[in-house]
Amino acid sequence: MRSIGARLIFWYALSATLTLSVLMALGYQIQSNQLSTGLDRLSMATFQQLKARLGADYATSDKKTLRLRLEETTEYSSALFYIIVENPKTGVRFSSSNLKDRVIPDVKGARSYNTQIAGVGPVRVNEYLLPPLDVTVATPTLPIDQSLRAYVDACALLVLLMLVMSVAIGFGLSRLLL
Repeated sequence: MRSIGARLIFWYALSATLTLSVLMALGYQIQSNQLSTGLDRLSMATFQQLKARLGADYATSDKKTLRLRLEETTEYSSALFYIIVENPKTGVRFSSSNLKDRVIPDVKGARSYNTQIAGVGPVRVNEYLLPPLDVTVATPTLPIDQSLRAYVDACALLVLLMLVMSVAIGFGLSRLLL
């Protein structure tokens, strides 16, 4: 870059475009966290509903009683949630019908995490303790992933437009200053 005008245009366009890029990356992180928090809240509400359906005597109820109590509730929510109720000592006590003999992978020590269920895809998992039972609620994250991809596509277009516009504005400003 030989001329002062070209350098001004370059640095103005670069700083404006980088600033916008950083802000959009921050927006991505905020949006991603908000969407994950929303899924966690939905899972908590589902857990509260399951807990109410289990009844006060859930700890002493047999497997058949638990299934009867939970089946109706989980069938209504089977498009959104995959549910497993287990006793760590005796094994799975209930598994929602939409799991079809699949398991929700466990991440030791984590109560909320992202993972994959074979045949389902990416999910957000929340584990709740209801001694002596562990209740695991998983929610597909595909809609969130699609939303975030659309955000990235829109941001890429906006950054490109910002670059073009900042070059044009920089050109006008450099002409005016020089």
